[in-house]
Amino acid sequence: MKKKRKILFAYEAFHFIRNHPAFKKNERTLITKNHNKNDPRIIEEDGVKYIEHKHVFKHALDEILSSMWYTHVDNTGTVNSNSTKNKFVECWLEGILCEYTSVQKKRDNEFRKKEAEENRWEPFIEEIYSDDYVTFSHIHDWKLDDGAATFDEAIVKLANNILKNPEYGDYKDGDESGYKSCGGVATCIDCLHSSQWMGKNNIS
Repeated sequence: MKKKRKILFAYEAFHFIRNHPAFKKNERTLITKNHNKNDPRIIEEDGVKYIEHKHVFKHALDEILSSMWYTHVDNTGTVNSNSTKNKFVECWLEGILCEYTSVQKKRDNEFRKKEAEENRWEPFIEEIYSDDYVTFSHIHDWKLDDGAATFDEAIVKLANNILKNPEYGDYKDGDESGYKSCGGVATCIDCLHSSQWMGKNNIS
């Protein structure tokens, strides 16, 4: 029987979460009217066309770290209304994913339907914001939340919560940035644009 993987160290946990396919999305930008219609990077969702970049990502870990919280808790790991019992320090991390709005709406509807069937409600959308390009969402999966005495312990626990959750699980380590797959027969358009820009600016 194959032994199940377990993450033991903060370094491994950090990179496991950062590069997990469920916790990162390729960067997108809106196409302009004059953009080459044959650009293979163009995708379409809900009638809107985007360029999806191969090597640039939005990472959910950025939001996970920005929402990190240190607090005092009692011996059960909860904040007691009697503050004199809150004698222990814990670092809290939330299970936050990232999604583009058109995809997120579908997930949101499925989640709320499931919550209604189970007779409970939990907030699903942590935050929705619009940058210069496309609308992007942060999604809070409370089942992954954890706390521990130190940040290192907390991020290891979070990574293992992701690892053992069948919705996310493990993934194969490999070409995390996509660059390794661009050294073959042809250079991808992202790499070509980057090299052209670097050439114009005398960057080697």
